[in-house]
Amino acid sequence: MRLLTPWVWSLRELVKTAVFGIPLVALGYPLYVLGCVLLSLDALRRPGASDRVWGDAARARAKPWLVAASLLLTAVGALVALVLVWTITNTRQDGFYLLTRTALATIGWFDLVIAVLISAVVLLLGQAMTAFELFTEKTLPRREVVRQWRRAILLAAGYGVLMGGALAWGLEPEYAVLLTALLMTAFFALQSWRSRVEWEQAMRQLRPFVSSQRWYDSLIMAQADEQIGPEPFQVLCENLLNTTAAYLIPTGPTAALIAAQRYPAECAEPALGSLVQQALTKPELILPIDPQQYGGAIWAVALWRVQGLAGLLLLGPRRDNSLYTQEEVEIARSAGERLIDLAAGVALSQRLMRLQRERMTATQMLDQRTRRTLHDEVLPLIHTTMLSLASGATAEAAIQQLGAAHQEVSNLLRTLPPTVAPEIARLGLLEALKRMVAVEFAAAFDEVTWRCDAGTEDQAARLSPLAAETLYYAAREAVRNAAKYARQPDLPVGLRLTLTARVADQQFQLAIADNGPGLPQTPGNGQGLALHGTLMAVVGGSLARETNAGQGTRVVLAVGAG
Repeated sequence: MRLLTPWVWSLRELVKTAVFGIPLVALGYPLYVLGCVLLSLDALRRPGASDRVWGDAARARAKPWLVAASLLLTAVGALVALVLVWTITNTRQDGFYLLTRTALATIGWFDLVIAVLISAVVLLLGQAMTAFELFTEKTLPRREVVRQWRRAILLAAGYGVLMGGALAWGLEPEYAVLLTALLMTAFFALQSWRSRVEWEQAMRQLRPFVSSQRWYDSLIMAQADEQIGPEPFQVLCENLLNTTAAYLIPTGPTAALIAAQRYPAECAEPALGSLVQQALTKPELILPIDPQQYGGAIWAVALWRVQGLAGLLLLGPRRDNSLYTQEEVEIARSAGERLIDLAAGVALSQRLMRLQRERMTATQMLDQRTRRTLHDEVLPLIHTTMLSLASGATAEAAIQQLGAAHQEVSNLLRTLPPTVAPEIARLGLLEALKRMVAVEFAAAFDEVTWRCDAGTEDQAARLSPLAAETLYYAAREAVRNAAKYARQPDLPVGLRLTLTARVADQQFQLAIADNGPGLPQTPGNGQGLALHGTLMAVVGGSLARETNAGQGTRVVLAVGAG
């Protein structure tokens, strides 16, 4: 301490040193304030890299408010320095500083202006923080934070005016306390009323998503439309998000059940490309995307279910050029997940009911045909043979009649649906598929190529009997479509069929591709694949079809490996 005392004393004397009659402390303070402001402006002009999704947008929107706050702080520092200089130069008499009534009034006006500027700085900083939550860890701004900030400003301003007026009017402290209580009561009453209004507005916005979608009616009426209901999605885009463009695109197994939704409806559906893999690897709530590549959309929201990614919600810029808030994106994500689940459930149920009706119709027709054949054809032949033998007819005539009855029974058995489950159990799935292609479609293709990765036969053998049978029939339908639609007279080479079996992503996958012109997109085509895609979804698998004009059709069947 004894060693430091001379240095401290020297520093105090240096600070008291006057330049043109003004102490160094009065000159150093404005220089210090000016340096701080210049550094802050330089940081705003050249910010560092941001690892937040909306970091650049946050800085761009907060920059004008922060620049204005810095400039006002410069003015505050200049006024404080001016007050110091004015006080030192105008109140010093014989080595003392005397504050007269006039000097106090002048300093009071300076203090009022400085207080107003500081209040403006607080408002600007609050606007910069609440408009995008600049200094928080939140990815998106939140609407409630902005509301609470504005209400706090109103309460503080009202309280300041009330207390300032009470002091100016010379009111007793009791009256000031009563006025303060009245202000607080009115403020909280208005806040409760406003919260009620906002709650009712939120309920009106959410009502289309929580109200009944008439699932039972759509199943009973067997409507052909299996798409996501346009009304909830349109309400989501117009009323809640206020967006210029939006795409709700299902992925995975649900993509085979329902089609994508677009807003506006005339927009073309963009191709996802690598966006699905990007959504799987990045856990962010919202991802920036290229608007030129994704139909004007600038943000992508991943939609999830228990099994994984269910779809993607692509959003364009808002009509008022504002930012999406945390609540809006979370509600949009929940609504998109619900719409996809609901539409997939309705589509799955409708297709299963349609399949059940078709099977019931086929069973009834087969039963009626069997009864008619046995009653009208076979039994009369057997009865005629019995009468012939009883009347002493020759054995040749009886044998001829029994042969005719045998032929009718043989024709009837041939029309019955084949049973393949024993064939799959005896030969294995891949061998049963090879035999099916070789026997049933031998004349349909000029060349059939099989490609099987190592270990696929073992994985196919581990599939459950139900999954193997479902995959077998789905593959049979895909091969039948290729044989029916792929052959064209203008093919440069013969009709080729390529079947590829492999195990990827813990799934057994079977790809069936042809070199035809592509499956025509006409009403009625692809209904068989749609039904088999439904059955694949029932056993936990999926069916995806890729068809392009002049490039053939490729059907990929996937089911969880055992």
